[in-house]
Amino acid sequence: MAPLPYNSTAVLTVLYTHSIWGTRECKFRIPNTGDLADHVESIADFLNDGVAPIWADEVSTAGATLQAAGADFSLPYPFPTITGTNGVAVNQDIVPRFIAVNGRGIVSGRETKTGFYFTAVGVGVNYRYSEGELPAVDTLIGNYIVLCASGAVCTIGNDQIVVRPYANAGYNAYWQRKVRAA
Repeated sequence: MAPLPYNSTAVLTVLYTHSIWGTRECKFRIPNTGDLADHVESIADFLNDGVAPIWADEVSTAGATLQAAGADFSLPYPFPTITGTNGVAVNQDIVPRFIAVNGRGIVSGRETKTGFYFTAVGVGVNYRYSEGELPAVDTLIGNYIVLCASGAVCTIGNDQIVVRPYANAGYNAYWQRKVRAA
């Protein structure tokens, strides 16, 4: 399958941060059709209902940027503040931990993955959460299915995403190497 240019669809980059541990970002590809504001609102709802329950406390969104389809630059875009509601404080074990939801395009078959750091739910037994293992991750996957089915996000090929019924979990490899070396 031939590669597509990075800017073949619009990309909303949502920044989220912790006052001590820094800023991370998650990216969502937005279809070239429909109302941009509606797509962004759907993404905000997904983060609030699906991701905030797995984020540690004190983690919150810190704005967003939007790169229009075909553009080589991004501009600030208004985005609501969404704060983690897990009830767990951020510590050095939580900082490199991530949960990622996965899917494939219906037409193109192109893979897509969206990950979130600062998660307070662990990594599971085999670094993957299947349906029914953890209610908070079930909620994340369910909300991602709704987001993808709504057409608010897409693959790089601009087609709808079919979500896999699991979420991958793990630790950032760079962080792991630094911890082992210390």
